[in-house]
Amino acid sequence: MSLWLKFEIHAPWHIGTGTGTGLGADALTIRGASGLPEIPGRAVKGLLRDAFSKVEQTGSIASGRTAQLFGSAPGSKGNEEASIAARQEMERYQSEPGSIQVDSARLGADSSDQQKWQDWAATDESTDLVDQMTQEVSSTRLDQGVAAKGALRTVEVALPLTLHAEVGSLDSDEQWKDEVRLAAGMLRAVGKMRHRGFGRCTVSVVEEGGSR
Repeated sequence: MSLWLKFEIHAPWHIGTGTGTGLGADALTIRGASGLPEIPGRAVKGLLRDAFSKVEQTGSIASGRTAQLFGSAPGSKGNEEASIAARQEMERYQSEPGSIQVDSARLGADSSDQQKWQDWAATDESTDLVDQMTQEVSSTRLDQGVAAKGALRTVEVALPLTLHAEVGSLDSDEQWKDEVRLAAGMLRAVGKMRHRGFGRCTVSVVEEGGSR
């Protein structure tokens, strides 16, 4: 059984690809294969893991539950005397998997609806509207009132959208669902530049089919 996370994003947001366009934006926002903005599953899982860790610290869920559901944390089994590269290589084989499985957050309330959005995005008439889902914003760092050298950056951001991500678990019981509901309430922002007000969001849990 699975449930769906509903991300109501209230402000422009940026989850980067790590690349730019050269003459255009220095940092592009990530898109799915259809070209529509989305939150990759690894990012959704990372947000959830962080929220679970905070809930665990309050004592609202059992100690060790975060690791049980999401696997061992990066660096938790590394040799402190090893180099960073060596620790990263060791973590690939020494980390323990968790039971939570997370899909990307996309436009559409459920799998069927998301497929309709992706089919639409593949049509010629969608091009202009898909382009309007993002915009470029510029910023710079000032040094005594003067723009610092190399500080002018143009970042592509996605505009406020409502996205849904399917979450499942290999656990035989459904306790994890109640725990996800607790953790979802801790999520307040997605992506980078959150200190500047970007990515503000409300996250809630909906059942299959997109109903509350």
